[in-house]
Amino acid sequence: MIRYPYHDIAVDQLITVLLVEDSGIVLNALAFALKRILPRNCRHAAGRLREANIKFQLDMVRHLVEFFVAKGAIGIEMVEAAVWKEATSLTRVPQEPLRVILSKFGELWWDAAFHSRSQKEIDIGPFNGRLIIDGSRINVNISLCERLLRARPVSAID
Repeated sequence: MIRYPYHDIAVDQLITVLLVEDSGIVLNALAFALKRILPRNCRHAAGRLREANIKFQLDMVRHLVEFFVAKGAIGIEMVEAAVWKEATSLTRVPQEPLRVILSKFGELWWDAAFHSRSQKEIDIGPFNGRLIIDGSRINVNISLCERLLRARPVSAID
């Protein structure tokens, strides 16, 4: 008899909420809940976390590029050290992983640069909030993946 018949549905629902939630408190609560149930089906959880990670990276790249362009950079090599420091502080992600993620999506620079030129004045405030949320989501996902890697699978069959 199967002991956890709705486990995969619960994981799917919690990860879906993780994808859309903006509150740091709720993100931490979701992480706590997911850490407790992930080992029940490691393969399913790993697939869902991978999908979430791709979305988190795309969101982070888009918002970082917009942030850097708003700060005057027209390419990754043009980002000043102080701006990198601000970005790493907001996201709580070290500079090197951010550079790796950004290097995968170079075409976004041109889109963001074109979009920012069409605006007379850029308000940097919304970028800060989005980067904080993106960083929280990526950091939660990293901690869940680490937990999954250390987990011993729990049998769902009696």
